[in-house]
Amino acid sequence: MTIEERLTALEEKLDALARGESLPGMQKDWSRTIGQFDGDPLMEWIDEQAMKYREKDREHSKRDFDQLNVQFTR
Repeated sequence: MTIEERLTALEEKLDALARGESLPGMQKDWSRTIGQFDGDPLMEWIDEQAMKYREKDREHSKRDFDQLNVQFTR
């Protein structure tokens, strides 16, 4: 295969990916990403920060709900 043929084939594959198509042997399966970041310190930090944010948001939502509930029960 010439370099030009290889380049053309590569460009065709890139175009297919850009259109959202999957290539032969490439699964569109989210489960294949499970464990991809296990043990990655950056991902662990991101997860911790996300959980802190979610907990803070839960606290705000609960407080807002409690205040709203008091207003309706008066």
